[in-house]
Amino acid sequence: MSELSDPRNSNNSGIQNLVRAVGGAGTQFITVVGGGAGGAKVGAVIGSFICPGIGTVVGGVVGGLANDQFNEKVKDGAQKIVKSVEDGIDSAVKTTKAVGKVIDKGINSVTEKIGSVFS
Repeated sequence: MSELSDPRNSNNSGIQNLVRAVGGAGTQFITVVGGGAGGAKVGAVIGSFICPGIGTVVGGVVGGLANDQFNEKVKDGAQKIVKSVEDGIDSAVKTTKAVGKVIDKGINSVTEKIGSVFS
């Protein structure tokens, strides 16, 4: 949940940071339910086959780091989706306002013409 207060995310909207936090929590949950620190365990097993002892340690560290990178990719992807949706909503709002102005001008023009007929 550090995504909500992380200074690197200060330019994001609150929704983007919330989605990053939920995405991160989700991947952490999947990792834990899937058997602990999944990436570290897989790395340690592979490292053990290559060179038992030091390979186990190095593999565990590399696997853990790879797992962290995977979590970041999930959070970044979720953030990009939310940003696209926000941009789409902003664009729709701007278009709606522009259409409203055109309609307002049209109504004013018709009102003026009707008023001039009766003057």
